Formats: sequence, C-alpha cells, structure tokens
Amino acid sequence: MTYPLITVAGVYRSDAYYKRRTNETPKRFVRKYEIELFTEDYQYVILNEEKINLKKNTVIIAKPGQFRTSALHFSCHFVHARVSDATLCAAIDSLPNAFSISDEAPYLKLISQISSLVQKEDTASTIEITGLFMLLVSRLMREYRLGQSREEEQTEVKNDVVTLAQTFMSINYTEPITLADIAESVHLSPNYFHKLFTESCHITPRSYLRNVRLSKAKKLLQTTDFSITSISEKCGFSSYNYFCAVFKGRFGMTPMEYRKNKRHSYQTDDAD
Repeated sequence: MTYPLITVAGVYRSDAYYKRRTNETPKRFVRKYEIELFTEDYQYVILNEEKINLKKNTVIIAKPGQFRTSALHFSCHFVHARVSDATLCAAIDSLPNAFSISDEAPYLKLISQISSLVQKEDTASTIEITGLFMLLVSRLMREYRLGQSREEEQTEVKNDVVTLAQTFMSINYTEPITLADIAESVHLSPNYFHKLFTESCHITPRSYLRNVRLSKAKKLLQTTDFSITSISEKCGFSSYNYFCAVFKGRFGMTPMEYRKNKRHSYQTDDAD
C-alpha cells in the first residue's frame, strides 16, 4: 500500500484570508482529497455545481477533479490528503460530497491528532498519521452507511403508514371521517401524519380522500340509476351542493352532465 500524503490539517477560518469584498471564494480546481467538518451553521459550498447547505455537523468531502467555491465567511476542521492507493481512493470516492454525522467529538479528536503530527517527518509519525487518516475514512464510511440504513428503514415505515392510511380511506370513504380519524388509524398525531403523507404522496390526505370519493361517484354515475343526492351521500360528501361543486371543479361538468355524456357515448358505441 502507498501511504497517503497528509499535506495539511487543522482549523480553517476564511476571514483570515478573505475580506468582505466578495460573497464567495474564487472558484478553484480540487487537486487532492479535502475532508472538512463544520461544527456550526454557515451558508453553503458549491461542489461541482451541487449547492450544499452548511449545517452543524456537515461533512464535506471534495475529491480531485472537482471544482468548488464557498460562501463567506465560515470556519471548519479539515484534513487535506494526496492519495494514490487505488483501494483507498475507491473507498473515499464511494462517499457522497456531503452528509451529516451524529457526533462531532470523535472526528474532532482524529483531526486534532492528525494536525499535531502533520509537520513531523519521521517514519513513526508517518505510520501513525496514516493509521489515523485510515481510521477517519473508515469511521466516515461506517457512519454514512449506517445513516443510509436508517433512512431506508424510515422510508419503509413511512410507506407502510401511507398504505395503511390509504386503505383506511378506501374502506371508510362513505363516512364523515376527519384528518384526526385517519391519523388515529395509523397511531400518529394529526400534524405529523399530515406532513408525512403529503411529503410521501405529494397530495394532502384531504385531497386524496376527495379523489377516492370522486372516483367512487364517477363509477356510480356510470353504472347505476341512483339519484345525484343519493350518490353524494353514498360517497361521503357533506351535501349535494358541495358534491356538485367539487365534481364540476375537478371534471369540468356537473354530475348530471357527466352521466348524460357517458350514457350517450355508451349508446353510440352500441349503435356502432
């Protein structure tokens, strides 16, 4: 294995190098691996045209061949290294440009230890700093993968909640159910359920329920002789007038006009 060359490490403060004559650092070409940990909220970094908002405990991993610029001002703990070993390069390249860590303390300790050794040129220090850098990379890889696993698990749970809620609405659409009723069916608070469902389906629970009712109403208009009032009641609408207004707003015609049009088309099809 070829040892990585740690060129510099420590704490960087942009206000020591840039004055407030510009809002961003000059765009520059990245020539080595740059691992940076931000322990406070700042503005952003643009890395290969990806804008990354800098929140507390964000790790930035800039890779050789990328271009970057940063909004001023900011401070970070960092390690810059030249890496030629293919296996180690592949390991670092497998990490995204940015992600969040759960606890900054062990990373700050590693960066501090690397910083204290970076100026020494003896063999023992070189081996020790290599080990610390490898530990830093492996810890980042482990935390990122763990975070991905948690996100996948959370996604599965959210999908289950959404499916259960949709099933509840499909079964109970004839009843005057409320957001609280739907949220209770999946054991969540109304506010949290509304947020989760809307983010997952890109539609609110109320709109989804209304669509279920409209779909059921369309089928009854096509296949039965129930009155419009009866259909509005059977599909859970609070009143005949509300049903007619919602139906026309969605389909551009009243329920009666829809029924006539559909029956006319059926008759025309039969004639053919």
